[in-house]
Amino acid sequence: MAIKRILNTSVISRQIEEDIHVPFHLIGTPEWIHESIGEDTVQGNDLTVVHSGNDLQPCKSWLLSQKELGIDSETGGDNKRDGLDPISESSRMLLFQLGTPEMVYLVEPKLVSEFKGILEDQDRRFITQNGVFDFKFVLVKHGVHFINYHYQTKKRAYVPSLYDTMLAEQLITAGLYGVQVGLEELAEKYPPHRLISKAVRREFIDLRGVLEYRHLYYAARDVFLLFDIKAGQLLEAAKHKGMWERMQVEFCAMCGTADAELTGFDLDAVRIGYTLEHWKAKARDIRAKVNKMGNEELLKKGLKPNFVLPDCDVVFDLDSPSKKLAMLKMLGFDIKDTKRETLLALDSPIGQLLGDYSECTKIISTYGEGMLKRRSKVDGRLHPEFNQLGSGDIEKRKGGDKATTIATGRWSSDAQQFPRPDHIYTPCDKADASLAISLFSQKHGEVLAEFTKPKETPGGTTQQSVTDNQVPAK
Repeated sequence: MAIKRILNTSVISRQIEEDIHVPFHLIGTPEWIHESIGEDTVQGNDLTVVHSGNDLQPCKSWLLSQKELGIDSETGGDNKRDGLDPISESSRMLLFQLGTPEMVYLVEPKLVSEFKGILEDQDRRFITQNGVFDFKFVLVKHGVHFINYHYQTKKRAYVPSLYDTMLAEQLITAGLYGVQVGLEELAEKYPPHRLISKAVRREFIDLRGVLEYRHLYYAARDVFLLFDIKAGQLLEAAKHKGMWERMQVEFCAMCGTADAELTGFDLDAVRIGYTLEHWKAKARDIRAKVNKMGNEELLKKGLKPNFVLPDCDVVFDLDSPSKKLAMLKMLGFDIKDTKRETLLALDSPIGQLLGDYSECTKIISTYGEGMLKRRSKVDGRLHPEFNQLGSGDIEKRKGGDKATTIATGRWSSDAQQFPRPDHIYTPCDKADASLAISLFSQKHGEVLAEFTKPKETPGGTTQQSVTDNQVPAK
């Protein structure tokens, strides 16, 4: 009960957000300020109206004098997914934040490219929270590529230009289950232990109006907090031998992770379509066999349940676990679930068929239709999300505040569990050989035809040369 009270107190306290003095300065063109910023939100010395490149020189000069800068961005779009998808044509950056605790500049997205020289300076360190996200949006939308690492001759080592508070926390807490690594949790954990709320973030997702003071303060505050979090993490990291070196490795991998997500991979809809046809046909065949076998067993047991039309066969629903379980119990099988391993363990041909049917439906839904639905509408490719050290903010976005993470020390993603070809393709029988050949070019067809040509056996009979391992199914 005491633990529950503490957790509830923490959640409530975040709704009573601590007021933090955050100096910030807005930079934008007259049109953008008029259209996107609330009236009288920012005035005087807190605003730079950009008519030409010369107006940016004072801001650039100050930023160039800083060896370490915090960066962040606020994104949104026409729908809730846009703010997470830089590839989407309707996604957009709403604000770009760059600065230190002394001053945070809030930059109109169109002007981000004006700071390209600063952002791509390999001798400057940038602090981020989930920097892979910011990297992708800045690169795709504005053509700026953060230089992730460079070779330092004195140290004779590659030195990262990015420090990510989320990744650092996952390394520091590696192996501890239930650790949350969002900015809220980190700001509370490290001195001066600030209580903040991320509720305003939800307003950016599908923002239709203008940016008010609360939006600008929120954006600037997130950059402000990064510096104290980093300082606290470095003190914690110093307690663990080799931790600093491990951090550098992960920071060097950030842009590679981002590039992999942006590039994605191609899914051949035609080939997947052929695979789906094969497995759907196999599923139909299994359904027919199970229904025939099931009705025969019911007749043997005298359990035909259709009293109105006793001559009609019972059609079993193999796609409903509860109805499939009810059918099996009616046939005399005492089992508690319809998992594939449970079905295959039944000492019955119907169990093997149902196990094979589960495999069919998984391949059809997960590796076929499911993957095709996830292709980007822009480039037709599937863009995965990688977790360098655990679930991080990705799982928190999916599950809200309840989601937790555990750093496993290895990459994972939402697109790794592809089956090996021998799991999704089955050997052709004689009837399918000609169809398999027709799917290839004429040259390949001639080669396959040679393999499938009937051959004389020593006994004078004709033997089809297609074997289990010679001709792959469509």
